Amino acid sequence: MAARMQRGFCHGLLTALLLAAPLAADPSLERTEALPPDLPDWLAPLLDPAGYRVVRDEGQPVEFWFPPSLPMRDPSAELGVEYPTLPPGGLVGLMRTTDDWSTYKKQIVPAGTYTLRYAVQPADGDHTGQTWFRDFLVLIPVALDTFDPYGFPEQEPLVEASITIIEGATHPMTMALFQNYDGAESATMFWNDLDQPTLAVPLGDVTLGLVVEGEGEEVPL
Repeated sequence: MAARMQRGFCHGLLTALLLAAPLAADPSLERTEALPPDLPDWLAPLLDPAGYRVVRDEGQPVEFWFPPSLPMRDPSAELGVEYPTLPPGGLVGLMRTTDDWSTYKKQIVPAGTYTLRYAVQPADGDHTGQTWFRDFLVLIPVALDTFDPYGFPEQEPLVEASITIIEGATHPMTMALFQNYDGAESATMFWNDLDQPTLAVPLGDVTLGLVVEGEGEEVPL
């Protein structure tokens, strides 16, 4: 009970400290029936061809495909990690957008197809106070994801592959993860505590919460 109260208090702080970018209307959620064409040979067999299409307010969809189950590890004891059983570097899905998409750090990702690999924000001085979220997904252009499909590559090469999306970028292209504490029996859209539309997808014992639209500001210390 105390943990739930503390979590609710933290989410209240989040609402005050982060800038939300809500849509004018609820985005719609549809199912897809096929994977994108021209995927690498290693990738297609790992994904469920039945994916999800989120149609945003301006009508441009963002599509996702996931494996039947996520890679798992023994729970991490790191503080501030909401998905402790996901191994950093593990492949958790695929994203395709037909229009520019804005990341949580207000970086514009061009239309394309990207693998999604789990990562945790480093607990170092360079990242202190930048966000309450430590869990996120790194976007990597499909053609540049040549990592072991079943392995867990180090974060540095993932970052190096991701920053190539935009010439001159110094920060990887990322998607925020927001835990859905109410759980979900099937994929659904929900508005997180920051009024940001989020796609909840249950995959085995883990429910991913992918922030489809939203921007964060640094957390003042």
